[in-house]
Amino acid sequence: METKKDDFEIIVYENNGEAADNMGLRSFNKLCKILGSKNICIKRYSFVKDREQFRQNNDLWHLICCAGIDILPATYVNGKIEKIEEYPTKKEIYRWISDV
Repeated sequence: METKKDDFEIIVYENNGEAADNMGLRSFNKLCKILGSKNICIKRYSFVKDREQFRQNNDLWHLICCAGIDILPATYVNGKIEKIEEYPTKKEIYRWISDV
């Protein structure tokens, strides 16, 4: 699949307080490496390190304030929330890219 980096933007907001051995996180880290080799970049923001990025996203900040940090990870595609509480799968990412 040939896609241009400028055609879409995927951002994953994460709670880096999750256990390091979290199976979903490990799988997502591997997926990001695979996608990176295909020039598909996923921006990732950590709740602890990048809190200002969370605050700038008003709807995400509102969700966190109302529902708590347990809604993370939250995935946005082109500014629209697509998934919460779990990391996106390879199949979901390719579907989002093909819908652009």
